[in-house]
Amino acid sequence: MKTELLRADHITKSYNRIRVLNHTSFHIFTGEILAIIGENGAGKSTLVKILIGETSADSGRIYYKGQLLTAVNSAKLASMGIGVVHQKPLLVPFLSIMENIYVIRRTGQGEIFIDRRKYIRQTRELLKNFQLDFSPLTKVSRLSFAQQRMIEILKAISIHPQLLILDEPAHPFSEQDFQLFQNILLKLKQMGTSVLLITHNIDEVMALADRVVVLRDGSTVFNKKAGQFLKSTLLQVLLAGPPSSTYTAPLRCEDQEVLRVEHLAAGKVLKDITFSLKKGEILGITGLSGSGKSTLLYALFGLERVKHGEIFIHDKKCSISSPRDAIRQGLGLIVENRFENGLIMHMTTAFNLMLCSLNRISRWGFVLPHLESYLVKYLTEKLGISPPSPYLTVDHLSGGNQQKVLLAKSLAAKPSILLMDQPTSAIDMTSKKELYLTLSQIAQEGTSILLVSNELHEVCGICNRVLVINNGCIDEKLSRQPH
Repeated sequence: MKTELLRADHITKSYNRIRVLNHTSFHIFTGEILAIIGENGAGKSTLVKILIGETSADSGRIYYKGQLLTAVNSAKLASMGIGVVHQKPLLVPFLSIMENIYVIRRTGQGEIFIDRRKYIRQTRELLKNFQLDFSPLTKVSRLSFAQQRMIEILKAISIHPQLLILDEPAHPFSEQDFQLFQNILLKLKQMGTSVLLITHNIDEVMALADRVVVLRDGSTVFNKKAGQFLKSTLLQVLLAGPPSSTYTAPLRCEDQEVLRVEHLAAGKVLKDITFSLKKGEILGITGLSGSGKSTLLYALFGLERVKHGEIFIHDKKCSISSPRDAIRQGLGLIVENRFENGLIMHMTTAFNLMLCSLNRISRWGFVLPHLESYLVKYLTEKLGISPPSPYLTVDHLSGGNQQKVLLAKSLAAKPSILLMDQPTSAIDMTSKKELYLTLSQIAQEGTSILLVSNELHEVCGICNRVLVINNGCIDEKLSRQPH
C-alpha cells in the first residue's frame, strides 16, 4: 500500500478576473514520479507558485503528510523535506559548484565559520553519487546551461528531500544530458524520494513518469498511470481533440541559389560539408548529438572558426569571421538557448525587438520613437506575440511567446538567410504548430531557412530537403515533394 505524501484539493486562482486554476486536484505517493503536463498557459507555473508559497490560492487546500500546508517559504519547505528546482536558473555564476550548493544556504542560515573542506568533500560525494564528473571548485560560469541545471537539481537534493518539485528541468538537454537526468530521477525514486515533474514535453513524460496528470485551461482533465495510455492519446488530451496535421507542407521554392558551402571544416567535428540553399527553401539539418549540426550554424555565423572550405552568398565568395560579418551578408541566427544567449529576459519585449534593428530606427545615435513604435507593433502582430503589450518584460511571457520574440528580433534585421538552432526545443505542441506555420510564411516571402533539429519527424515534416550529418560529414540527403 503506497503512502500519500502530498495532496492538492480543488485549488482555484484568478488574476484580474481570469480563472487560471479551476478546482485543480492531484496527489503524489511516496517514491513516485508524477508528471503534470500542459500547454503554455494551462496553469502549471501558477500551481507551482502556490505549492512553494510564492502566491496564495483563492480557494482549496494542500496537505503534506496529512497536515494542512500553510504560509510556506523556501526555508520552511527545506525544513519539511521539500526541494524545489525553479524554471529560471538561480545559481550564482561567479561562485563554485560547492559554494552554490552548500555555502550560500549555510550563510543564509547564520553559519559564520564555513568548513570549506567538509563542504568540498560533501560536494565531491554528491557529484560522484549522481555520476557528474566535475570538480567541486569549478565555477558555475564554466558549465553549459544543461550542466548548470544538473547542479541546481543536486542543490535541491543536498537537503535530502522527501519531495522534489522540478519545474521544466530538462530544457534544453541533449540526448546524453537527458540520459544523465533520467538516471538521477531513477536513483531518487529508488531512495524513496517523490518527484513532481512539471513539463510540457510529451517525450519527457513518456520516458520518466509513473503517473501523468494533464492540466488544460486550469482544470485536471486526465490522471492515469504509465502504461495505461498511448502517446497519441496523451497528445489528443493536450490538444482537446484529435490532432490535426501538425506540419505545414513545404511550398515550392525558387531555383535561385542564395547560399553554397563547399568542403567546409570547422570546430572539432565538422570535416567536409558541401551543400546549397535556395531562395525560399527550408533546409533541415539533423543528426545525433555531437554530430556537428549546430557547429555548422555557428561557423556560418562567425562564432566558430572555419579551418578550410568556402562559403558563397548570392554567388559571391565570403569570408565570415564574426557575427558582424554574417549580419552584413544578410544572415540571422536564432540560438537554442534563449535564456543564455538569445534574449535579455529582464528587459521588455520592445527592447529585445530593437536589438537587431537599431540602425533602421535611429538617427544620429538616437532612437526615433515613431519608428520604434511602428517596428514593434508590426513585429508583434506579424508573429502573434501574446500578450501584445510591448512593455511587459520577456520573463513574464510564456515559453512559446518568448520564442516568437526571439524570431521577431532576428526578422527585424531583415535577413535573407535565417539560421535556426533547435527553435522548438522548449515550447509546447500548440506553439510548435504556430511556429511551423510562421516559418512556412517567412519562406514563402523569400527568406531562406537553415533549420537544425534533433527531431527527424520535425525536419521531414516542414522542410523541403533534409541533410543528415554523421561524424562531421553529410551522411544522407532526403527530399519532400513540394505542394
